[in-house]
Amino acid sequence: MPARKVYTGSFVRTNQRYAERFYPESWCIISAKYGLLMPDDIVPENYNVRLTDPDAISTEELSKQAKRLGLDTYERVVILAGKAYVEALRKALPDSVKVEAPLADAGGMFGMMKRVRESIESGNVIC
Repeated sequence: MPARKVYTGSFVRTNQRYAERFYPESWCIISAKYGLLMPDDIVPENYNVRLTDPDAISTEELSKQAKRLGLDTYERVVILAGKAYVEALRKALPDSVKVEAPLADAGGMFGMMKRVRESIESGNVIC
């Protein structure tokens, strides 16, 4: 199935709605197992992996994917995710790329979701 249909949790869905509204041509999903996925990339199987698990994507592989997607050439990359994913992306990208995490101070998943929903409703980009 395409990645955009595989990740169905309310947090991910809310962030996808945001990305589709404000950045319809330039967003991706970060997966603990598969790394950086474009919305229509096929996810081959179900999995239950956290970034701290041995089966999680390595920083080296995440870095290769970022390079393949051209993220290493951006001045900034915005990530709407929890702390572990933000740190994984920061480690995978060169220091020249500013990784912005506008939800870092939102106070957990529900605070993050509230901020994203408010942004969608108001039409104002978070970052």
